Amino acid sequence: MPKPVTSKYQKFSSVIDTNKHAAKLKEIEERHAEELDMFFGYEEEGEEECSEFENVESEFSLSEGDPALQIGRIDLSFPETREEFQDSPQCYPPSYYTLSPKERLLLLYAENFRKQFVLNYPRRRALVLALPNECKVQKFVCTTIRPTAFAYPELISSVEEISKFVADFVQYEPMDDETNLPTRLISPDTLLRKRRGNSYEMATLLASMLIGAGHPAMVVSGVARQETVHNDQRNVPYPYPIVTEDDVEQEEAKEEKPAKYKLRALPDLESHLEEEMAEIHRRRAEEHSRIENELLRKQMAELELLAVDRYHYRRSHAWVAVINNAPWSIKPKITYTDVNGDVVEAPPTAIFIEPSTGFMCESGCKQYILIDSVWNQYNYYVNKQTYQRVSELRWDLREIADWGHMLPGEPPEMRTYKVSSDENIADGDTDINEEKHLDAICSWVNRLHIGYADYEHRFPKSEKKVQYYGAIHERFSPYSQRDGKVMQLTLFNDKMCTDPKVRYEYYKNRFDLMEQLVYTYENDHYEERFAKGRTDSLKSIEYFSDSSLPRKLKFISSSRLDTLETIDLTPGLIILNYTGQGDRCCYREYLYKPNGVVLKKVVEKFHRAEKDDIVANDIASRTFLFQQNKIIIKFHYTFGALTATTVEFTKPPKPDYGTELVYDEKLTKIYRSDE
Repeated sequence: MPKPVTSKYQKFSSVIDTNKHAAKLKEIEERHAEELDMFFGYEEEGEEECSEFENVESEFSLSEGDPALQIGRIDLSFPETREEFQDSPQCYPPSYYTLSPKERLLLLYAENFRKQFVLNYPRRRALVLALPNECKVQKFVCTTIRPTAFAYPELISSVEEISKFVADFVQYEPMDDETNLPTRLISPDTLLRKRRGNSYEMATLLASMLIGAGHPAMVVSGVARQETVHNDQRNVPYPYPIVTEDDVEQEEAKEEKPAKYKLRALPDLESHLEEEMAEIHRRRAEEHSRIENELLRKQMAELELLAVDRYHYRRSHAWVAVINNAPWSIKPKITYTDVNGDVVEAPPTAIFIEPSTGFMCESGCKQYILIDSVWNQYNYYVNKQTYQRVSELRWDLREIADWGHMLPGEPPEMRTYKVSSDENIADGDTDINEEKHLDAICSWVNRLHIGYADYEHRFPKSEKKVQYYGAIHERFSPYSQRDGKVMQLTLFNDKMCTDPKVRYEYYKNRFDLMEQLVYTYENDHYEERFAKGRTDSLKSIEYFSDSSLPRKLKFISSSRLDTLETIDLTPGLIILNYTGQGDRCCYREYLYKPNGVVLKKVVEKFHRAEKDDIVANDIASRTFLFQQNKIIIKFHYTFGALTATTVEFTKPPKPDYGTELVYDEKLTKIYRSDE
C-alpha cells in the first residue's frame, strides 16, 4: 500500500516582504547609472557634481523587467488604423494606414535586429527603426524615404540650393523630449503640406530630395550639441557674403619691363653675423611658440570632449550625410595616385548637412557628438566603431566590423563575393531570383510635389528671421511686402544685437528698379542702388537724413547720350562729371546764390586733345561769371610753353531797343603764351 504523505510535502505559506531588496536594487541602479556616464565620457569631479547624477534613472538598464528592451519597441501585433483614416478628410492612400505582408516581415526583422542589438550592446543608445507615421502606424524608416526629383532649376542638382530650400520651406520644431527617441515620423509628402517638423522629419525630406537629384545621401541619427538641437545661431557669425557694389575700379598693375642692360651689383663686404644669429633666435622662438600652441590646441580639444551639462550626450538629433565615393553612387568617383603610381579609388568620406539651417560642414565639425545609425532607401546601418570624435569615423559601409547591416546584401553594389581558387564567378552571372535575403520595399509615401505658388512663397509665414552673432538676418517671400523688400540684414556693434551699426535692405520687382538700400546708423547715411533698365540710367543715390548735407547721384554713363557719370548736390552748388563726351567736356559746376534761385557762376573743364586729333583751340576750362558779365577761357599748355593762353570776354551793356549789339575789341583781353 502507498505510504501516507508526510508533513514535509504539505503546502508552505508565508508573507513576502516587498521592500526587502529595495536597497540592493537601488544600489544596482546607481551602479548602472555610473557605468553609463563613464561610457559617454562623463568625468565628474567633486561631491557637488556627482550628486547631480545620483538620482538620474538609467533608461538603458536591463534590470526591473528589462526596460531597455521596451525603448523603441515595434508592436508585432501590426495594428492598423483603417477605420479611422480610410475616409478621413486628409484623403490618405491605403499605404499610409495599412501594412502589406512584406512590410510586416520587415518590421519583424527590425524588431529581432533591435532586440539582438540591445542584448549585445546594453549600454548603447536605442535605435530608431520604426516610428508611427501621421496615421499612427509604425513604418520602417527606410521605407519612409521617397526619392523624388523636382523640375525647378534650383532643385535639380545643387546640394547647397536643395539644403537651403528645405531649411526655408519647413519650419523647424525641436522635439518635446529631446533626450528620448522621437515619437513620430510623418511622411515627407505630409511634411511638405504641413511645413512644420522635427529634425528626423526634415532630414528624411532632405534625403529624399537629394537622392532624387542623384546624390548619395543618408539620414543620420545621433547626438548633437544643445545649440544645434535648439537651432540657436546666436554664437555663429553671419555665414553668407554681404552683397555690395564696388564702385571703385581696381587699376590693373602694370608690369614693368626689365631693363635690357643693368649694372652688376657691388660685392657685399659687411659682416652679417649678428643678423644670422638674430634669425636663428627668431626661428627658435617661432618653434617654441608653435610647440606651445600645439599643446594648447590639444588641451582645448580634450576639454571639448567633456560634458557641458547632464544632457550633453543624450540630445537626440537627426541630420543628413552625403557619402562621397559611395558604392551605389552614380556620381564620378574620386581617385588619387598612390606611391606605386596606380590610380586607386579614394576611401568614402562624408559631408554633413544640417536640415534646420541648410548649412554644410565637414565630418569633423563640432556640432555633432555621436552617431548611432544611418539609413537610406535601401538599408539600415548601425555604427559599431569606437571613437571619441565624429571626425574619426570610417565611412566605408562595406566593412561589417565598422557598420552593422540590418539587410545583408542591400543595395546590390554593397555585395562582395569571395571566390576560392577553383571557382570563377563573373559579374552578372548570379541570378537575383536565387538570392535568399530580404530587401526593402518601395516607399509607402506618395510622390512628393511642390506647387509653383508654394515654391515661390518659400517661407511658411512669409518671412524668416534668424539671429546670428552680432547680426539679424530677415527674409521675406516675394510680393509679401508692399515696398518689395525680400531681405534685410542688420549688423550690430555687440554680439547681443542691441546697438545697430549698418542695415542692408534688398528689394525685387519694384517699379523704380531699386535693388539695395544701405543705411548707416552712425551718421544717418542712406545709399540706394538700382538695377539696369531705368530711363535715366541711374545707378545709385547717396544722401543723409539732413537735407542740408550733400547728396550724390551716380549714373551708367555708357547708356546715356550725354555720358553723365555723377552729380554732386550741395546747397548752392551742383557738380556734374562726364566721361567720353564728343567735345571732351568732363566737368561742369553750377554755383548759385544762397537763396538757391539766381545762378552765379558756371565752370566747364575739358580733357586735353589726343595727339592724333587736329584741333585749332585746345580749351582746358571755360568760366561764366554772370554777376560780372564775363567769360574766361583757359587753354591747355602747349609744347614748350611755360604758361597757358587765356582769353577774357566782357559782355557789353545792353543797347537801346532796336539797336544791334556791337562787338568791341577793347572788351576782349587775350594772353598768348607763345608771345
